[in-house]
Amino acid sequence: MPGFEQDLKNRYGIGQNERPEFFHYLGLSFDIAKAKKILDKYPHEQVMVPVESLRQYLAETNYENGKAIGIKLGVSYNKEYVETLTVEDLKRPLILVPLKEEIGHLVIDGYHRIAAAVRLGVQELPAVILTPKEARGVTIRGEEFLYHD
Repeated sequence: MPGFEQDLKNRYGIGQNERPEFFHYLGLSFDIAKAKKILDKYPHEQVMVPVESLRQYLAETNYENGKAIGIKLGVSYNKEYVETLTVEDLKRPLILVPLKEEIGHLVIDGYHRIAAAVRLGVQELPAVILTPKEARGVTIRGEEFLYHD
């Protein structure tokens, strides 16, 4: 009987040597491995996104005298991993999906790079935006929030 990871690989068509990657945020879930396959097969034009406009989505905890005094909800990330990233690592584009017009776009891959850009003082990051059809193809849950053309 296959384990949980193997079941996910089988269910979402992920190759035996590939690592499954998913992004979950609020009621939305996306298959990142599938998005990367699409981008490998069909290169997209890159756009530059101001880091300051993305920073608001990062979770933060403020400390005073070793005690947490304030928590800002957002996407959590591994701070130790972020410390290892360099400016060179930030050249890999973020992946965005279009949501309903009043919402805008959602980053589904790249929050560690956003946190590293903040740490390193980088002003802009490259990004690619999936088409609405591609976004629907990588959405596991929350399709009602996607932009429909």
